[in-house]
Amino acid sequence: MAKGVQCAVLALGVIGGTFAAFPGHSAQLKVDVPETGCESQYTAPQLKSMIEDRDVNAQARLDQDYYGFKAAMLVHTSVDVAYKVLTDYAVYKKLVPYIDRTDFDPSTKRLILEGGIWKFRLSSLIEFSETPGKLVRYRIIAGHFAGLTGEMRFEGKGEKGVLVCFKGGVSGTQWPPRFVIERGAEIVFGFTAKRMRSYMESQEEQGTNDARDAMKATNREKGASPYDSKDSKSIPQPRKRIN
Repeated sequence: MAKGVQCAVLALGVIGGTFAAFPGHSAQLKVDVPETGCESQYTAPQLKSMIEDRDVNAQARLDQDYYGFKAAMLVHTSVDVAYKVLTDYAVYKKLVPYIDRTDFDPSTKRLILEGGIWKFRLSSLIEFSETPGKLVRYRIIAGHFAGLTGEMRFEGKGEKGVLVCFKGGVSGTQWPPRFVIERGAEIVFGFTAKRMRSYMESQEEQGTNDARDAMKATNREKGASPYDSKDSKSIPQPRKRIN
């Protein structure tokens, strides 16, 4: 394996528009994101594990010249709260690993997203279209991975909460090693989805429990994150060297 590939592993997960950036990738911008609901994308056992056990299902697959990814999770909140949080694009800097700048223009529904790790940097301009409470679509229109498209869906599950699903894809050539863009991406996507879930549920709690609001305010003053929980562990760090 070339030395450049050994050290050039960058996985930037944005699940809510989930993006993956890898040095050496060349995109052809031929994209197909099927029009399907959340449940139809998963098997019955997968849905059971997500709804009953609160597992996060994150998948990334490279099929010749097409790379696709998806993730889904049950969130103990309402559709309205989940939608409101995940369309507050400025908050992505707090939730997504390795992102250090977000700049959203409400008039154009465009988001500048920048981040990176080590010497590798990603900068993309993303355009969103929204169906309130149900669906958010996005396309990277400039910068890294221009042409990548994806969507977020919100499906209410009654008292259980809301099933939030993310997916996207892009065609291209000159991919990094399969294990990097599949298993490596799944780890980052899964972590990011859990972090987003914790944040969404914290917003639900803030609207219904004054005592917890006060405690979180105290924790913030002490430097704690408002979405710290068992879902929000240390950010996964890629290895600088692959054995």
